[in-house]
Amino acid sequence: MSASQARVLKGVPAAGQFAGTLHGEAATTLAPVPQPSNGMPRLGFAAAGYTDRFDEDGNLILQVRLENGRPHDAPDGTAAVIRYSKVAGGAMTESFYADGVLHDGSGDKPSERLTWPSGRSSISRGFRRPHMGYLTQQDSPDGQPASVQSDGAGDVLTTHCANGHRQDPAAGVPAMVRVLVDGSRRILHSPFGTLADLPDGTPSERHFDPAGNLSAEFRRHNGSFWDSEDGEPSQRHYWPDGTVQKEVFRYKDRILNPPSGKPAVTEYAADGSVIRTDSRPYLDDPYGPDFRFDQRPARSWRFARTEPVERHIPEAPQRKAD
Repeated sequence: MSASQARVLKGVPAAGQFAGTLHGEAATTLAPVPQPSNGMPRLGFAAAGYTDRFDEDGNLILQVRLENGRPHDAPDGTAAVIRYSKVAGGAMTESFYADGVLHDGSGDKPSERLTWPSGRSSISRGFRRPHMGYLTQQDSPDGQPASVQSDGAGDVLTTHCANGHRQDPAAGVPAMVRVLVDGSRRILHSPFGTLADLPDGTPSERHFDPAGNLSAEFRRHNGSFWDSEDGEPSQRHYWPDGTVQKEVFRYKDRILNPPSGKPAVTEYAADGSVIRTDSRPYLDDPYGPDFRFDQRPARSWRFARTEPVERHIPEAPQRKAD
């Protein structure tokens, strides 16, 4: 049979040589939970299986969650890999995985998401090739754009890609659309994986003012500013009423008088009168003779693409038996 001993109030001696004086309870102080130095909130917690990594100053810079030794998102959808910039105001990067494979961006989950304390954000869809750490951007299998970037104030850039190349997702659908804060838009076409005019002659880039009026258009061939085959200038700006404000002729990015004999640059007043011209009859070539407009060949570039870039289909990872 055992007898129970009554409890005593804290600090009251209960006998023994070490109980001759009153003792207060020892103070307990919990160490602060390390936070990211870039001002972003920490997303992962040990209870959900995340492991923290810190820099030399004790700031949280990386969180990783593994299942069976492979990155795998948390049940609540939190990314498997979370990186925090060491720079104050820098980005937080979330990478989404399932069983060690980067998410392809289908549905409501991207492959990667960057967020800044300022409100700026960038989401990317795509894939990683084996043994390469960077993301190759590509539209998701369900057709969502490879990249959507926002400055947090209303300026949004949407980009479609195939195997890392900007490319129109369908005939006539632009590869890039930028909507500015004031409602104006910039549309860029990349029919064969490089910024270029469409086969039907539509300029590679067009700008529209907030009212929807065409304000500028740019022509390209294989990524370079280049006049069209039928003599249209590489760059043309318009007044709000649709009359021409400025024309610029180029040969492979370089301003040059066209074969028609017009000046390389002409600016017009709202009434259509010419207010300024700039003639560039030849190009100074340090490696050869001067290139004159009457020697100017048609659009040509042996490496120019003529077919769309094919989508990359990642191979299923080969797993060793667990």
